[in-house]
Amino acid sequence: MSATASLGAIRTLVRYPVKSMGGESLDRCVVDGAGLAGDRRFGVVELEGGRVASAKQPRRWAGLLSMRAWYRGEPSAAALRVRLGDGRELVGDDPALAAELSAMAGRAVRLAETPITSPDGLRIERVATEFDEEPGALGDIPIGSASPPGSLFDCAPLHLVTRATLDALGGDVRRFRPNVVIDADAPPYAENAWLNRRLRLGPSLTVLVVAATPRCVIPTLAQRDVPADPTLLKRINAANRVDVPLAGPSPCVGVYAVVLAPGPLELAAAVTEA
Repeated sequence: MSATASLGAIRTLVRYPVKSMGGESLDRCVVDGAGLAGDRRFGVVELEGGRVASAKQPRRWAGLLSMRAWYRGEPSAAALRVRLGDGRELVGDDPALAAELSAMAGRAVRLAETPITSPDGLRIERVATEFDEEPGALGDIPIGSASPPGSLFDCAPLHLVTRATLDALGGDVRRFRPNVVIDADAPPYAENAWLNRRLRLGPSLTVLVVAATPRCVIPTLAQRDVPADPTLLKRINAANRVDVPLAGPSPCVGVYAVVLAPGPLELAAAVTEA
C-alpha cells in the first residue's frame, strides 16, 4: 500500500462508558491516548480484592450485558446514565446504582472512575474458552497492557473492525464491542493486514495497530435483545485464528490500536494508511 492508500471510511462510532455494559453510538468524538472521550471511563470494582467486573466471567457478571450506559453531556459521573435490565434508569453518582450492582453480583462493589490505582495492577476474572489450554478454568488476568496506567481497556484504547468482518459473522456490532466500524472495499478479516501499520482516521487522528483482538466468551452471550450464539466462537476460530502476542493462536475479530496523534473523528471520515 502507498502512503496515501485509502482503506475505507468510518461507518460506526461507539463508546462504552462502563466496562461490560452496552454503549452509545456517536456521530463524532474527540480521540486521544485514552481512546474515545469517556470510553470505559467507569468500571464496577469489587470492594474486597479490587478486581474489575467483566462479563468474561459470565456466571457472576453476565447481568452487566443487559445494562446500557451513556452520557447526557460531557463525560462525568453526574452525566452518566445507566439503564438496568428491568428498564429503570439511574445516574452514575447515585448510591442506588452501586447497591443495585452489588445485589446483582452478590458482593459489595463500587462504580470506580479511571484512572484506578491498584498495587498489583488492574485485573479481571476470566473463564477460559474451549480454545484455551484449560477450557472452563477460572483465572485472574491483567488488563490494559497497551493503555495508559489505570485504564479499563482489555488491551489498547481503540478497537477497530471492518463491516465485512461483522457481516461474515452475522452483522451485529453489539456482540464484539468495537469503537470503530470501517466500511472497506475488502474481504472479511482484511484488518489482519493492518498489524504494525500506522493509520490515519479522519484529518489528524493517527493510530498504530498493535494486535489482532482475541475473542472471549462475551460475543456468544445474550445481550439485551441479542440472543445467545453458542457456536459463534467455533465459527470465528475456523475463519480467523491469529497468533496474538502473550495469548498465542486465538480466534480473533478486529484489531487493537494505540493513539500516536490525537484528533477528532466523525462518521464518514476517511481511513488511510499514514
